[in-house]
Amino acid sequence: MKFLPSKLQAAANLYWGHVDNSTLAAMTNLNDPTTYKLYRKFANTRHDVGLGANDGEWTALQLGLKPLIREIVPAARWESTRKQIETTGLFTASYPLTISEDWLDGYTCDSDARTHRENRVNQGDHKPEDPYVFRVDSRVPENQRLLTYIGWDRDRLHQAVELDQQLLAYAYTTMERELMTKLGNLLGYPSCCVQAYVSLDRIYRNHSIIGQSTRASDHFEPLLNNLSLTFFHYIGWFPCRYDCPESFVYAQQIDTKLAQTHTSSRTILLNILSLTRLYWDDRRQVLFVNGAPGSENTYTDFLTPFALDRNVDSAYFDWVFFYDVGKTLLEGNRWEITEQRCLIYNDEQLVGDIGPAPLVLEFGKKKSETLKNT
Repeated sequence: MKFLPSKLQAAANLYWGHVDNSTLAAMTNLNDPTTYKLYRKFANTRHDVGLGANDGEWTALQLGLKPLIREIVPAARWESTRKQIETTGLFTASYPLTISEDWLDGYTCDSDARTHRENRVNQGDHKPEDPYVFRVDSRVPENQRLLTYIGWDRDRLHQAVELDQQLLAYAYTTMERELMTKLGNLLGYPSCCVQAYVSLDRIYRNHSIIGQSTRASDHFEPLLNNLSLTFFHYIGWFPCRYDCPESFVYAQQIDTKLAQTHTSSRTILLNILSLTRLYWDDRRQVLFVNGAPGSENTYTDFLTPFALDRNVDSAYFDWVFFYDVGKTLLEGNRWEITEQRCLIYNDEQLVGDIGPAPLVLEFGKKKSETLKNT
């Protein structure tokens, strides 16, 4: 791979806040054995399960589990895609403006809202907690995506689009919770999960709702693992907890269908969804391949979201993260979370840390006693 210096620098600046030339040089020095090993692992590790990110949503629609689905699609391909979908008897509707997705924190806004936020930053007319000023970077392209709805009921689709437009207009006001509740119900999400989502103030980071759900969980069910929405997921909403009974019943029905139609893919998929995850944000995640049975918090290998989705938009940022944490993870075989940090050990010897304490989701297990209050 030929690194593009401007893209690497922008990604490193976003990751660290600033970066010097020596650090950039180290990240691209493939003559260094550690850097070369990390890069080969980053570039060559790929888990393709043969299922698209939204295939779970489409399966639910076909099974009648969901009344409609909400998708963000490339604007250039929407017209041909729309015609193909409508030949199957489904209806479609789309939001009138192009959408910008924040791949780091999951925040979505339309082009008008983005311009509004950028103007507020440039004019200095904001407070640090202002929800409209959210890591605005005009170098990040809009990518010309559209927010679309697909379903069996034309009126329901247009109601959903109208609610999305109202949500933008009334964002962060007292009306927001009412509108979000209506939209969640319209999309067929479990009411307990809708209420958990709308209970949070200023929801513009996925970390907020994932943190709330993590703290509420006693068990982390792999079928409810939606930590990588750009990879196959059984549910398209944030569960109120990762052992939510209503969400689990829904996911089981999709899983039963996959067992019939994608037997081998499902086996690989469940192995991946059952890995323990450390979560800082949508791109900064570590997935641990577990160590020996009975060995607490040990690992034999590690992945990051790039191995699952090969997301081109975030590839440089993903490499910076992988380089930063990978050097330490290669030396260790056990992780430990304190109140402040995520520590990595080789057996009993501390080899370093990989950042502030993340959210810990041990899918397939009950919550560890040490994590119940974190």
